[in-house]
Amino acid sequence: MGRCRRRVLIELQTNTQPSSPLLSSITLGPGGMDAVVALGGGDMRRTLNILQASAMAAPVVDAAAAYATTGNPTPADIEDAGKALLNFEVEDARQGEGERG
Repeated sequence: MGRCRRRVLIELQTNTQPSSPLLSSITLGPGGMDAVVALGGGDMRRTLNILQASAMAAPVVDAAAAYATTGNPTPADIEDAGKALLNFEVEDARQGEGERG
């Protein structure tokens, strides 16, 4: 891992004022960093790539931007799908009967 990535990681871990060009140009919104870290799955290179891609795709990196950038379902989407499968017949849930409303 390069020196730049190490410095970025230290800044992410300590929540200090960012001095690296990557972090200083990113505006974080509510839940943004938590979502990026969760989507990274423990792989710091992947986490930084998600952070950078989300920052390029949206003006503010929040949880919605991070999930949309990676194409992963949000925790709310997963919860809704689970509720639909538990509360409706499978065919009704597949046809959208259990969608948010």
